[in-house]
Amino acid sequence: MVKKNQKSSLLLYSLLLFFFVLSLPACNSSDDPVTTDNTGTVTGTVADAAGTPLSGVALSAVDLNAASSSVASAAQAISSAVTTTDATGQFSLSMNETSRALLTFTLNGHVLTAQITPILKGQTVTLEAVMAAEGATSTLDATVGGTVTHNNGSVVIAPNTLVDADGIDFIGQADVAVTTFDPTTESDFKAFPGEFEGLDENQQTVPFMSYGFMDITPTDQNGDALQLKEGSTAAIIIPIPLSLRSGFTSPPATMPLWYFDPDLGLWIQEGTLTLNNAWDAYEGTVGHFSIWNADHPYDRAFVSGRVVDGSGNPIAGAVVVVRGVTPRNNWSVRVTTATDGTFPSTGTLPVEADSRIDIWATKGGISSTAVRFTSGGASSSQVLVDIILDAATSSTSPYMSTTLLASNGFDFSENLMVTSSDTNSDGYPTFWDPTTLNRTGAWWVPTNAGGSTDSFFADMGPVTMESVTEIPAAWDAWATIPSLTKGNVYVAKCVDGHVKFKVIELIVPDNPHGELILDIQYYWSATTTFAD
Repeated sequence: MVKKNQKSSLLLYSLLLFFFVLSLPACNSSDDPVTTDNTGTVTGTVADAAGTPLSGVALSAVDLNAASSSVASAAQAISSAVTTTDATGQFSLSMNETSRALLTFTLNGHVLTAQITPILKGQTVTLEAVMAAEGATSTLDATVGGTVTHNNGSVVIAPNTLVDADGIDFIGQADVAVTTFDPTTESDFKAFPGEFEGLDENQQTVPFMSYGFMDITPTDQNGDALQLKEGSTAAIIIPIPLSLRSGFTSPPATMPLWYFDPDLGLWIQEGTLTLNNAWDAYEGTVGHFSIWNADHPYDRAFVSGRVVDGSGNPIAGAVVVVRGVTPRNNWSVRVTTATDGTFPSTGTLPVEADSRIDIWATKGGISSTAVRFTSGGASSSQVLVDIILDAATSSTSPYMSTTLLASNGFDFSENLMVTSSDTNSDGYPTFWDPTTLNRTGAWWVPTNAGGSTDSFFADMGPVTMESVTEIPAAWDAWATIPSLTKGNVYVAKCVDGHVKFKVIELIVPDNPHGELILDIQYYWSATTTFAD
C-alpha cells in the first residue's frame, strides 16, 4: 500500500512533470518564439564601453514574478527565453507578459550585466545594454594568495582560501579578474546591473546611489569559477569617483555594502565599508566573490508622468530613464510605460529629493529630448509634463552635454571629469568677482599660464552653436575675461584642440564656499574649425 506522503510526492512529481512538458515550447531562442496570445517582445542592442556592438552575447530572460511563486521551477520555465546577439549586437526575444522580467547578459572576457523590464502583451520594448571588458587579470598561486588591482580598486586574496564549485580546496594557479566601475561616467553607468535599489538588512527595498562598484571573478586554468572558502574573507578597496569626493562635501564615513544576486536580479546588503584616510576609496571585507557595490540610500521625493507622440497619443512600452544631475549623478531609475503611456504603471516613482534631475524616453531607436526638472522635498509628489517621443522631432545631436563643477576640471576630447590640476584638464568654471556686488562665474583656461595677455577664451554672444564654425581671430584679453552668461556660446582653447560650448544653466551660490554648477552643451575639435 502506498502511504499518504508517498501519494502526495507522486502527485507533486506528476504536476511538475506536466508543467515541464508544457514549458518546453516556451524555452526557445528568438528564432522560434513563443506563440501564445499573452506574449510581448524585447529587442535591443548590446555594445562595449566604446559603443562597439558585441556579437555572441548570451541573453536569458526569466519572469521574476513566476520565479517567486510556489511552483517556481515550472512557472519559470514557462515564462522564459534565451537568445544570442547577432553580428551587429542586436537581439530579439518573446515571452509571456509580466511586470518584471530579468534579462541577463553574459560574454567571455566581459562583466555580467542585467536589466529588469516589463513584458507587455502585444508590445515591443527596446533596450540598450553595455558590457564592460574585464579590467585587470592576474594569475595567483592559490596557496600563496596575492593582490589584484584595477584603477585604484583592489582585492587581496589570502593563502589557501579558494575552493572550486564543489567546495574542495583549490591549490593550483588561479586567474583573478578585477574590474572597477565609476557610475558617474556614461559607459559605467549603463553597465550597472539591475536597478539602483536593493534589499537592506531590514529586508526593506530602498533606492540608493552608487559611490562605485567592482566585479571580482576568479577562475581556474580551464575557466571554471572559483569561490572563497566558507568562513574566509577577502579585503577589497572600491575607489570613489572624483566628482563624489571633491568640492565642499565629504563622502559618508561609512557605506553600506551590497552584492548583486544574478538569479534574483537584486542587490542585497551585506556588511559595511569604511572611508579611507585619503577620502578617495571605501575599504572592507567580503565573504564571497560577486559584483560588489558601495551604495547609500537617499531621501525620496516621488514623480509620475506620461509619454506621448507628437499628436498627444500615449506610447506604450517606452523606456523612461530618470537620472540625477546635481547634487549627485550616481543614481538612476528606469521604468517602462503602461498601455496608456503612463509611468510608473502603478503608484509613483522615487527620485532623490531636492535635486536637479534629467528625464527622457526611448523606444525603437528613437529618443526624446532630455527634460530637466527639480524634485520636491522629502516625501513630496509631483506630476511631470508629458514627454514627447516622436520620430519627426527626434534627431541625433552632434553636441555633448555635461555638468561641470568649480572644483573639477574637464577633458573635452575624452568627455571626462578630471582634477583641476590634471595635465589633461582643458579648463573649469570658477568664481569671477570683479566687484563685491557682481558675483558670477567665469571659465579658467590652464593654457593661459606664463604671463600671456590672452585668455584663450572668447564670448561669441547669444548665438546658435551651428553659427560658430571656427575659433575667433583674437581671444578676449585676460584683463577683461568675460563672465559666463546663460544662453551665450563660448570658444576656448584645449590641451589638444578647441571647444565651443553653450551655457544651458549657471548656478552661483550666495555662499562663497558653495558649489558653482555649470550645465553646458559642447562640441570639441582637434583643429581650429568646427565641423558640426
